[in-house]
Amino acid sequence: DGMRFGELRALRWEHVDLTEGHLHVLEAMDDKRAVTAPKTKAGLRTLPITLHLRKPLLALRSERDGDPAAFVFPERNGRPFSHTTMTRRSRQAWISAGLDPVTLHEARHACITIWAQAIANPKRVQALAGHASITMTLDRYGKHMNLGADETAAEVTRFLEKHAADRPPPFSAALSGRPRTRSGTGRRAACALVRSLRFARRTVRTVTRTVTRAQELFDYQVLYDRGERI
Repeated sequence: DGMRFGELRALRWEHVDLTEGHLHVLEAMDDKRAVTAPKTKAGLRTLPITLHLRKPLLALRSERDGDPAAFVFPERNGRPFSHTTMTRRSRQAWISAGLDPVTLHEARHACITIWAQAIANPKRVQALAGHASITMTLDRYGKHMNLGADETAAEVTRFLEKHAADRPPPFSAALSGRPRTRSGTGRRAACALVRSLRFARRTVRTVTRTVTRAQELFDYQVLYDRGERI
């Protein structure tokens, strides 16, 4: 789910909405088990609960007493888990599944990498990860994002095909056909001109938005992460 260690430690069932499929990150917990705000303001966020995560969460909740204020991942005595306990349990779970053990922070990196590969929108990935700056997101995960030339060409092609119906007929088509009176031909030519001007205006707006978005992405890429941690 891409959560930080302290956020997982402070997660309560009242923050988990399995019906709507959302998980709300509202608190964190430090090494002294004191409840704090998330690491950054961006840490206050809502995360999606995927189908792969929903099933084990349902099974876990069925084992609990139903207290919404209870921690989702407590010790056996109900207190927030310790770093040592969680590391040991997670390692055992990885080995039991026949996989190489990874730490919780490495699991967070893996989750954000999957988001970067699946979502071609750096700002959405930043929001899900809870990064304070888009710089961190792009510097660490930009290489995984689906922003290649092939995908861009396909998106442009789909856009042009979608809006092809808005294209006005050329002047030759508007003026073709059986002979018309001078006044009728003039009116049709004027209508064709108006349609062309409207299409040109829509095209200019589209190009302007595209250029603006491209400039934003370029600006994000050139930003430099000056040692800011995630």
